Amino acid sequence: SGSGVVEKDGQKLEFEITIPANTRARIALPKGAVLENGKPLSRKIKDNGFAVGSGRYLFSVAPN
Repeated sequence: SGSGVVEKDGQKLEFEITIPANTRARIALPKGAVLENGKPLSRKIKDNGFAVGSGRYLFSVAPN
């Protein structure tokens, strides 16, 4: 039920996001190459965001 930048090293940003059980959320991240839990994002981004269900996510964004 929180989010935050957990690392900023000048090359990438990492966001740790927890969505509570039985809920959905819309995630909007900065533009760039996005990884979800270390793998290329497989979700379709629409209007700079995408929907996720409950769970814990780690997104990494490397600026273009």
